[in-house]
Amino acid sequence: MVTGEIIPCLVDIGKRFGVDRLFIMIQDVAHARGGGGLIAKIMAEKGWHVIGKPEIYPTGTTDFSMGLIKAKREKAQVILIWMDMPETSILLKQWYDMKIPALPFGSIIAAAEQPGFWKATEGKGEYCLANVVNAGNAPSEATPWTMKFVKAYKKRWNIEPEGYGTSTSYMAPYVLKDASIEPFLSTLLIIHFLDPFFQFLLLAKETRGSQDKGEDNGQQSHHHLIV
Repeated sequence: MVTGEIIPCLVDIGKRFGVDRLFIMIQDVAHARGGGGLIAKIMAEKGWHVIGKPEIYPTGTTDFSMGLIKAKREKAQVILIWMDMPETSILLKQWYDMKIPALPFGSIIAAAEQPGFWKATEGKGEYCLANVVNAGNAPSEATPWTMKFVKAYKKRWNIEPEGYGTSTSYMAPYVLKDASIEPFLSTLLIIHFLDPFFQFLLLAKETRGSQDKGEDNGQQSHHHLIV
């Protein structure tokens, strides 16, 4: 993902548009820290000017203005974002309102991977670059399973796939079925036992969200399994 997609894309953008000043904003989780650090190292080796160290934000952050002010002050041309939290809709709204003259470039920008992106950004996020990570997060013929998942999701929720984790969750019961020691353990039986667990996670997330923020950022998450 980093060396095969993100780095080549950045290099291409740099050559085509003459940009080489990179500012990195990441979420305080292991995959973002690792990815952001790796991108900073590689792009510096390729001659880009990487502005400082990656700016790190705790999960649930609702104000990114200080980082954006720094990006503007340091004349960043590309802002690389690696965050899988819905609050990225706030980040992109602030980027728009503050008129930051730098391209928001996603390895992972959770809000931009949601069908509700336009609504969540109040019409301020018409488009941006983001890596959808897994086949199935966007319609394609990448694998025999890709469109099967996309169609099943749309049929179940009447909306296109959300985020980048849903397609992985969809495959989980099939993987468990194939790997099961008990050959009679069917996919439906696995779903029967797993679905209450996902229901619990959804309830816990909604409860935490109502306690911590008391507001709706326009994003939705559905964790039910789809067959």
